[in-house]
Amino acid sequence: MKSKNKISGVLKMFARAEKLKSVLRCAYTSGGKRKESSADHSWMMALLAIIFFHEVKLKVDRFKVLKMIVVHDLAEAIVGDS
Repeated sequence: MKSKNKISGVLKMFARAEKLKSVLRCAYTSGGKRKESSADHSWMMALLAIIFFHEVKLKVDRFKVLKMIVVHDLAEAIVGDS
């Protein structure tokens, strides 16, 4: 029963996180034709981190950095981008 509740909670979290696709940020995409979504922003930050990890001379936990990038805007799914 406990794992059923956990799965239900995870699915609710995913449904809420998916709202990031429709949260528009104040910034525009590089083409300037539309505002970027919070999901666009998080994806681009994760991609940039992966590409530039080899340039960073500091020892960092790369997995932790990626986790921070992915979750850093989750609150915007609830409150939006102001």
